[in-house]
Amino acid sequence: NILHEQRVNSLGDALHSQVNAYQSYNGRFLVHAVVQWFSGTKDDTFIAVANTLMWALMIVCFVLLAFGKKRLDVPNVIIAFGVIWLLIPNAMKMFLGSISGTVNYLWAAAGNLLVLLLYDRFQRQDKQVAWVGCIAAALLALIVGSLQESFSIGIATGLVVHALIHRERLSRTAWAIAICYVIGTALCVFAPASFVRAGIMGQRMRWFLLIDLLKVPVCALTLLSIIIFSLTHRSVVADVLKKNTVIITAIVVNLLFAFFIAYTGAWQLTCTSLLCAILLLQMFSQVITRLWPRIALAAIALCGTIAIYSVQLNYRHQMWDFEQAMFNEALTSQDGIINMSEALEIDRPYSESRLAPIYRQYLKNPFEGLITNEQLNGPGLLSKFLTRGASYDLIKAFVPDSPENIARLYESNGSENEPLKLGRFTIFRSDKEVEISFTENSPRQQWTYDGKVYQLYW
Repeated sequence: NILHEQRVNSLGDALHSQVNAYQSYNGRFLVHAVVQWFSGTKDDTFIAVANTLMWALMIVCFVLLAFGKKRLDVPNVIIAFGVIWLLIPNAMKMFLGSISGTVNYLWAAAGNLLVLLLYDRFQRQDKQVAWVGCIAAALLALIVGSLQESFSIGIATGLVVHALIHRERLSRTAWAIAICYVIGTALCVFAPASFVRAGIMGQRMRWFLLIDLLKVPVCALTLLSIIIFSLTHRSVVADVLKKNTVIITAIVVNLLFAFFIAYTGAWQLTCTSLLCAILLLQMFSQVITRLWPRIALAAIALCGTIAIYSVQLNYRHQMWDFEQAMFNEALTSQDGIINMSEALEIDRPYSESRLAPIYRQYLKNPFEGLITNEQLNGPGLLSKFLTRGASYDLIKAFVPDSPENIARLYESNGSENEPLKLGRFTIFRSDKEVEISFTENSPRQQWTYDGKVYQLYW
C-alpha cells in the first residue's frame, strides 16, 4: 500500500520527495519540503505558532512599507489588517488555510515584504552595514527569491530595474540583496518542473486572469485612487510613483507573466494584491494625516474584519475536521482507496479548492510510477481526482496507483466480467488490450497484470 510505505516521517523524506518534484512537478523546492515535513511530523500547535509568527512579521513589514517606520501605531496596524483581510482575495484560504496555503503564501509574503523593507532601508551608500549583516541579508534574499515564483518574478525584475537606474548610489548591501534574490528566483523559475507545469496548466487559463482581476478589489481601488489623486493631489501621486520603482515594476511584470506565460488561479494574484495595497495606503496616508480620521478608518476596518471572520470561521473549522477525517481514513485504509461521495454542504464555499495538493503532502514519492492524466494533471502527478455532482458537492476518489493494486482492488471488490465503479471512475477486466483514443468509450489507462488486462475509465 503506497500510503503506508511512503508516508513522510522526517525532513529527509520531504527533501527526497522534493528532489523528484523539482524535476517533474514544481520548482518550489523549499516551501514544499517544509509543507511535507510539517504535514508528516509536526503537531498542530507547532504549525499554529509558526504561522502566527509569520503573520505578525507580514503585518509589521506591510505597515512599515505602507506607512513608514515613524507611523507604526495601533490605528495603522488595524487599517493594514483590515485591508489585507477584506481586500486581498482568498485571504482566509491563503494565509489561514491549509499547511500548503500558509507556507506557500503567508510565509512567502512575509519573506518578500521583509526583503523589500531591507532593500529600501539599505539602498543608499550612506546606509552601509557590516559584512556579516550584508552576507545575512544576501542569504535571506537568496532563500526568499527561491520560495514562490508568483512573488519573485515581478520583484526580481523590479530590483534589477531599480538597481540599474540607481547603480551609482546603491550600497553594496542593496546590490547583494538584488543579485542574490535574482539568483534565488532563477533557481525556482528555471527548474525543469516549471517548464512542464507552465506548458500543461498555463496559457489555457489566461482568460480566467481577466475574470479573476474583477474579484480583486484592491487592484481596482489602487488604479482608481491614482486617477483621482492625480487630479486632486498630484504631488502625492508623483511622490508615491517615484519612490516605488520596485513595487510598480513587480505589479506590471507579475500581471504580464500571468497573462502571457502561466496562470493557474486567483491565488497567483496574492503578491500583486499585497503590493497594490501598499501603494493604496501610501497615497491615503499622505492625504489623511490627522489622527481622528485614521481612528475612524481603523474602526471600520475592525468591524468589517470581525463580521467576515465570524462567518468564515465556522466553515473553516468544518473543513478542517473533514480534511482530518479524510487523511485518517487514507492512512488506515487497507486497500489504499477513499471514496467519499456523501453530500457535504461545507464544500460549497470551497468549491474551487483542490484537496489533491494537500493529500500529496503525506507521500514521499508522489511523482513516479503512478497513474497519470496528462491532460488534467500533468506527467507523474499522483492520480487523485475531484468531480462535482449535480449539487456541486465534491466526490473524493483516490485510486490505487499500480497495476498490482488495481488488480487486487478489482479481485476483492469486483465481479467477473462486470465493471467496478469508484466515484466517477470505472475499472474493467478484459482478456485483450484495446486502443486508447481518449474518446468517451475508450479507457484512459490500461495495464496487463498476471495475464489479464485491467482498464481504467473516467
